[in-house]
Amino acid sequence: MPDKVLISESDATLRDFLESILTSEGKTVESVDFQDFRHRLVESSECYAAVLWSSAHQLPEQLSSLRGRRPESEKWILFRLPGETVSDSHAKLFDSVLIQPFRAADLKAALKGEQLPPEDDTLAFMRAREKEFAQFRKKESQLREAQRHQQELERMKNTFLSLVSHELRTPLTIISGNLHVLKKLARKWDNEIATECVGAAFDGTTRLSKLVDELLRFTVSVPQSRDRWYMVLTLRRVVGELQPLADGRGLHVALDVKGPLEIEGDPSGLPDALLQLIENALIFNNPGGKVEITASLKNGGKFVSVAITDDGPGIENRELDKIFRPFYQVADVNTRTVEGLGIGLSLARRTIESHGGTLKLQSVVGLGTKAIVTLPVRSQLTIPLATTREVPQPPGEADSKELKAYAQELYEYLEAERVSRRHAEEQKRVLEQTFVETLVSLIRMVDPRVSGGTFQGERVLNYARAVARHLDPTLLSRPEFLYGLLLYDIGKIGVAESVLSKSGMLTDQERLSAQAHAEIGAELLTSVGVLRPAIDAVRSHHEKWDGTGYPDGLKGKEIPLLARIIAVVDSFDAMTVDRPYRQAMSLERARSCIIEDAGVSYDPEVVEAFCRAWNEIESLVRKAESSESPPILIQAES
Repeated sequence: MPDKVLISESDATLRDFLESILTSEGKTVESVDFQDFRHRLVESSECYAAVLWSSAHQLPEQLSSLRGRRPESEKWILFRLPGETVSDSHAKLFDSVLIQPFRAADLKAALKGEQLPPEDDTLAFMRAREKEFAQFRKKESQLREAQRHQQELERMKNTFLSLVSHELRTPLTIISGNLHVLKKLARKWDNEIATECVGAAFDGTTRLSKLVDELLRFTVSVPQSRDRWYMVLTLRRVVGELQPLADGRGLHVALDVKGPLEIEGDPSGLPDALLQLIENALIFNNPGGKVEITASLKNGGKFVSVAITDDGPGIENRELDKIFRPFYQVADVNTRTVEGLGIGLSLARRTIESHGGTLKLQSVVGLGTKAIVTLPVRSQLTIPLATTREVPQPPGEADSKELKAYAQELYEYLEAERVSRRHAEEQKRVLEQTFVETLVSLIRMVDPRVSGGTFQGERVLNYARAVARHLDPTLLSRPEFLYGLLLYDIGKIGVAESVLSKSGMLTDQERLSAQAHAEIGAELLTSVGVLRPAIDAVRSHHEKWDGTGYPDGLKGKEIPLLARIIAVVDSFDAMTVDRPYRQAMSLERARSCIIEDAGVSYDPEVVEAFCRAWNEIESLVRKAESSESPPILIQAES
């Protein structure tokens, strides 16, 4: 008689229970996964003493035909949970059906084909509890699924808002740049209506850009970094930024900060939250009113408290909790006089609470509102603080053996730190290189000017590297050097193609439109944090040494150094590449033009470095003509 028993049970506790009973009965247990379980019953002709089925697995539709092909001597035993149902057609195929939990005696009787022992009260109670637990588990599973679905909806909402915000930003920047050109042209028009219309359109795009920025902050509201900074400096900066708004409404702003108040936290997120609260106090206050801002240490120096008080109309009690809901507006959306999405306070509270702080509002109708922010001095963010590391502590009074152990522990710590840093630096390098390669691909899509198989941005970057090596080699390792040279002309996506490719002289209006690309490019970079260091170079690369350039008329060393380098190498590239309105100059003629304009259009020191790098630049031009331009890399060349 066969002594093997085939089982398939994923619950480890129940499986161990079954195996212990079967082993005590002299049976050999084959425990397999359910797929192998079915395969053995269908394909194998081996006869088992018993086959133990679990209702946790879906019973196959062909169960009847499968049972008919198996030896009659096999005992088929099914165990199920209380409350689970098994169809009569399936139930009659089994020799025994055991309801969990069951006793060892129940399984032994089923193996022998005997009648099951009578149930006692304890077993009935356990089954009742098991039934309740099964219902709880089902509800818990449903709750987890609902929570997962809610999180997915939240993710989709944030993704949608982020995509919409990013998609809006580029056309808004282009519209804003062209309106800026029209505003300059409007000064020459003798038409007040047209001037007023252009001004209104420009103000409208500015407001819309602000709303888009607010949406972007709302979708990326988690703290991005953690550092130590001074609350007093932040509050002074925020008040300074909002002073024009206060002056425009005739409001007096009083700032009283007790001490520097050093604090840990996100140095960009928390100031934005404070700015939102102070801006609200200014916007919703009565004209001619007062806003008081105080800050001091509380609870023995463990917390910083910032209070922002206005003497405006106040908020009704029933509205105090509602105003923290995203997109909630106290005033009717159709009659309100203050614009906005209604997410500023929600974002401010979320940011403050993510730092372990609190934001509370107190308000009395007719007297004003007070916002109280309480923040821990030592942040509760899990983001590592770069300036703080846990190093092994030396023993107090130690003998030589303890000191040796400490030295070994310190050595292992330093080695781990070195490995971790090398890994982090490599990961950073790979990510940056991927980012640059993506950036170059995008630039190639919008920059159709090709010469010898290379694009303008790549040629100018390589010329600038050669100049920088003879002027200030440290420039090569700065991120703004690479990003500025790749993106200095990105604003031209906001200039009409008919203007960029025109073969004749530009009209005054067309020239102003083309010149706007410097400001458009700088505006485009403001929304991308990693590219912000390049903004000055992008904005100022058409400034001239004698102050006659644009857009700001900067002069001499007021012009950023990178912008002065770009001015030289970009001009050289323009001279040595065919254009729709003229043929390319020879290299020597272009070099002479650069030298002749030193001290007028170009920085004499940059021109001198350009001349010292001439052999390398000449070689780069030849390589570009033969499509052998070197690759764009992050790190400086030695």
